[in-house]
Formats: sequence, C-alpha cells, structure tokens
Amino acid sequence: MRIIILCWILFLFSPCFALRADINGDGRVNLLDLAILAEEWLMEDYEMSYPDKLEVKGSITPSGAIGIYTKGADIEGKPAWYKDDATYLISYSEGIWFLSVSEVGYWQLDGESYTGDYIAMIGVSGTATVTAVAVSTGYAAGWLDW
Repeated sequence: MRIIILCWILFLFSPCFALRADINGDGRVNLLDLAILAEEWLMEDYEMSYPDKLEVKGSITPSGAIGIYTKGADIEGKPAWYKDDATYLISYSEGIWFLSVSEVGYWQLDGESYTGDYIAMIGVSGTATVTAVAVSTGYAAGWLDW
C-alpha cells in the first residue's frame, strides 16, 4: 500500500504524469483518485471467507437435519458443509444454496448468502434457519463478527 501511495504522489507532482493519475476523469488529481485506486486494489485481494461450522435450527421434518454441519470439500468452487457422512449437506449451485437430505428432499435459499431461512421444497417441511457457528477462542471468527 505504501508503494501505491508513493507512486501516486510522484505522479501527482510530475507534470507529464499528472493526467495519468486522474483516475476519475474530472480533470484534477486529488484524493478522490487515490480513494478509487485504493478501493480497486483492496477488491482484488478480497476473498470470501466461510466458517468451518454452520448450525441448522427450526421446526423441520426430517428433524435429523437439525444440528451442526462441518465444512468439507468444495463443490463447483463453493464450500459445502456436511453432517452424518453427507446424509445431510449444505451446498451451492447456480445461484441457489441447498440444504439436502439424501434420497428424501431439500430446502433452498436464493442468493449468495449461505445463512438465512431455507424454504422447504421437495420431500421436506418447515423452514430451516442456517447460521454460522462462532469460534470459542475469544477472538472474532471473521470480519463479519466484529
């Protein structure tokens, strides 16, 4: 980050590079340009982090789906959480999160977030609520827990 700021300052005071440092195209080189540069730089290094454990709650059938799920192997580039040797599975496919019960049915949640209320679809009933399990080390489990 220091290197980026140093280069930006050098471009700011150098007449031949001043227009190249005008990232937002407003004809001036100022802190708004630096903010845009820093935001783009930070977004490139950002990777979504997922918790190691999820908890499923609710008045649902089959009730065996209630409990703690442990993160396992990725499926289609997204994490998956398993319970009871993959009899119960939380996974992602084409914009939808699924809470599946092997050979019975599934609940689903639309969108990118894996937490929330999963709606009953085929072979199951009730609303399953999925939440992240906090780590009990005394430290925050991730940046969302602060």
